[in-house]
Amino acid sequence: MAPWARDIVVCDNFEYMVRRALRSRSHPPPPDHRCSVTNFSRLATRVSPRFPPRSSSQETATFATTGGHVWRAAHRLADYLEAVADDIGLSRPGANVLELGAGTGYLAMVLARNLPSAARVVASEMESGGALEWLRRNLRRNEAPPDGAPPPWRPGLLTAVACDWNVYRGDPPASSGYEPRSVPPADTAVSSSSSPRDDAPGIPELDDVPWDLIVGSDLVYDDAGVAALPDVVASLLKRAKIARQKAKAREMMTTRDDERREAAEAGSPKEATPCDPKKSAPPPAFVYAHTKYRYELRDVDFFANMKRRGLVMREVREPGAPTPPESPERFSSLFPEQRVAVFRVTLAEDGEEEGAEEGAS
Repeated sequence: MAPWARDIVVCDNFEYMVRRALRSRSHPPPPDHRCSVTNFSRLATRVSPRFPPRSSSQETATFATTGGHVWRAAHRLADYLEAVADDIGLSRPGANVLELGAGTGYLAMVLARNLPSAARVVASEMESGGALEWLRRNLRRNEAPPDGAPPPWRPGLLTAVACDWNVYRGDPPASSGYEPRSVPPADTAVSSSSSPRDDAPGIPELDDVPWDLIVGSDLVYDDAGVAALPDVVASLLKRAKIARQKAKAREMMTTRDDERREAAEAGSPKEATPCDPKKSAPPPAFVYAHTKYRYELRDVDFFANMKRRGLVMREVREPGAPTPPESPERFSSLFPEQRVAVFRVTLAEDGEEEGAEEGAS
């Protein structure tokens, strides 16, 4: 199989976010800059707007530094998925792939660029803070190459969808410290530690799709993410599992109808063998690249929350890759060496063994 193409163009959104913050406070925007690290650094030293304080743990004020950069974990996950695409069915015709927290859209665009037979690749982001707007801008930039070259993926294959993680927790919509907002009245209740709700309304554009694979990279960088991501993953996997079973049932009904028609035409009508769609539809999985020991305390809470939500995490690697070093004892080093680990995450009810879950310590 030919190596995956990685000719994706993305622009860091730090400049855009600062412009947005300044405009919202009646300041003149800084002069235009090209998309380069040097110019972003220069802009950062010239502009230091005063952002409003966060009023609840459900708010996000880090889009300019997290969602606007292609982190090492995204490259690592792309490498892994390229190596195992055939083995996990990613390259099969009709595959459905969802990326959580797509940021610049780099990983989703790499997948769309190299999975022409997929049914859909969806990049999801929050609308709050302009993250979804910037994601769509990056997608449009790649869909219309300036040199007149053909688009890197077929029309309609890759789309960007709003995904507010709070929706899956039954919380109010997320807000951002990068956008103006009114301060809620003093007697307004603000949720800061929601309990998971599998009956939350969800997002129809995502919940009704039989996802084969959900992917994400370095999505945990604050306490809100530590609490929210396990709930979102568990809810999406359960909903995708139901959608896959419904899709399989429809496929089986079509197959049985075809078998009956062929048997009748042959003059030997017979009943098709019954099949349970719950057993024949393989469960979906979440493949997540996580930089370990970047925030060790948060890592401990995050992995505990994943287990609490009935999720099994198993560290995986491509065939022939070296075995990762054993995890050191927790808090045994002041500056533990960071490394990007790739985890396959499934619902415990689906029966996958934990395997190397101790690697998630």
